[in-house]
Amino acid sequence: MSRAPWVLPKPARGFPAGDVTAVSTTLGWRLVNQRMPKEWTVSLGEANEQLADRFGIPRERQDAFAVRSHTLADRAWTAGFYDEAGSWAPSPIGSASPATGGASRPCASVSVKASPSYWRT
Repeated sequence: MSRAPWVLPKPARGFPAGDVTAVSTTLGWRLVNQRMPKEWTVSLGEANEQLADRFGIPRERQDAFAVRSHTLADRAWTAGFYDEAGSWAPSPIGSASPATGGASRPCASVSVKASPSYWRT
């Protein structure tokens, strides 16, 4: 499964006429339901800051957890653990390969990280 880079917002009424603006989702969640509590719709970076502040989990520990998670997921895909659960998609050279949908990043490392802070600038 992959994310759609462009999506259309839900219309206010059925069968709308006129132009509709597509919304980019490449950087995260963009179509937030206004009835949802604000704390449910924060960015991942802000969620990291909340974990650090509320539970005392520093960014370095969060990054190490993420790297371990991606490493274990990559090992599972490589070992064939998800072969029965995953779908197969043709590759550019014509063979089939498991479609992980970006579930794991084998190149993940603690040295590759997002910006160091969202709140503490």
